Amino acid sequence: MSDPTLVRPSIVDWLLEKDNPSVRYITLREILDFPQDDPQVLQARSDIMQSGPVPKILSRQKPEGYWGKPEDFYERNKYKGTVWSFILLADLGADGRDERMQDAIDLLRSKRDDQGRWINERPYSGRMQVTIEPEGQPSKWVTLHALKVLKWVKQMNIARH
Repeated sequence: MSDPTLVRPSIVDWLLEKDNPSVRYITLREILDFPQDDPQVLQARSDIMQSGPVPKILSRQKPEGYWGKPEDFYERNKYKGTVWSFILLADLGADGRDERMQDAIDLLRSKRDDQGRWINERPYSGRMQVTIEPEGQPSKWVTLHALKVLKWVKQMNIARH
């Protein structure tokens, strides 16, 4: 169980309310250290795909597997493009084995170059203090985030059907 000095019981109860299955799942797993096969964890995990932000994000996915515009894979449409949608879905505890994820996984893999890197296809369109990386070049940031997604995919044992 969790360290009682870390969080008040009333806060835990609040986090475990059923209105946000992602928060409930993450609290059970990461704050309370419940095992993955605990019935409450399994129920919360199932609920994630049915209510809350995850189904809303998935409903915005295009039939070809991307979010936003195909050219906004990473940089230009931050937090709305494909890589950022994957990161958010992983953070929310989405079940990556869900059929709706397969085309997006294929798209992500297809963007990798022969050396295993991803290109900064378009710069971020918002205001930034500095240019992080040049457009059209291999990007350490895009590669790092894409690899985080693929690690999540591997951890979920997601395979193309």
